[in-house]
Formats: sequence, structure tokens, C-alpha cells
Amino acid sequence: MTINTKTAILPLLAATVLLGAGCNPLASVQQKATDAVVEKVVESQTGQKVNVDSNGATVSYQGQNGGGTIQVANGTQYPENFPAEIPHYPGAADVSVITMQADSVFMVSLRSLDDADTVANWFEDSLTKDGFTKTSEEPSIFMRMYEKGNIKMSVQARYSEKKALTDVNIQLSKGN
Repeated sequence: MTINTKTAILPLLAATVLLGAGCNPLASVQQKATDAVVEKVVESQTGQKVNVDSNGATVSYQGQNGGGTIQVANGTQYPENFPAEIPHYPGAADVSVITMQADSVFMVSLRSLDDADTVANWFEDSLTKDGFTKTSEEPSIFMRMYEKGNIKMSVQARYSEKKALTDVNIQLSKGN
């Protein structure tokens, strides 16, 4: 699956924007200033003009090549109208979602207390039961890739002994 490497900066920028809003009378002014800074950073990284508008746990952005939303939450569920092709791991926490390119690219981050093998095998079982084919595996980075029709998906599950949990990153792209 090919995702523009410059999109890797988006979760960091979302966190910066969302953490910029505090519980103080100047929060709105601070948020607008933070949005402007993030716009400049995204523009310098992507080469396109963007407009960032953050509101609560959601950051929306629009650029010359499309836009999307970033939802950062400490929730346990995917947002409404999310692609059904991405199965929801039981007991997942800290779910964050990025939607880009006119709802054709999705990135999900979540955490589980289960070990990485259990999580990765659960995703593989769920996806193959849903008609996906495992196309490759990159053991050095704990990633497995799948395809179904025009949908490509990668699942990466890495256990952190320090945190005693598994971080899971999922990328899905819908092509023509």
C-alpha cells in the first residue's frame, strides 16, 4: 500500500492542535493561532495550501488535492460512517482516526492489552473471513498487508514491554 509519507506528520499536528485548546478564556484565540501554525507546517511539508479548522476532538483540513479529518479521542469505537471493512478489535482503546483524500484513505490507531501476535492473528482471521487475501508480510516491522477488490489494507501490531500494551496501526485505501 502506498501512502504519502508526508501524511505521517498529520497525527502529530492533530495532537498539537487539539492540545492547544485549554480551559481558559483565551482558548479560542489560542486555538486559532495554533491552527494557523499547523497550516504553515502542513503547507511546508506537503507543498499545497491547506486550511486547518479544529473543533474539540476533530481537526478538518482542506488543500488543493483534497482534504479530510483527523479525529483524536480516548474512545473505544470507530466514528459513525466509518468503513465496515476495518474490523474493530474487541477491547480496543485509545482509538484515533484519520480520514483523507475524499474518504478514500483511512488510518486508525488503537491500543490493546493483548500481545501483538494475538492482535495480528485476530485481524488476519477477521479479514480473511471477510474475503481479504493476505498479499505480503513484513516481519521486521510487524506488518501484514491485505487486498480485497480495490481495497488495500495494512495492519501493524507491535507490543511494548515498557507500556505493557500493543499499539495497532491500520491503513486502508480505496482505489478505482
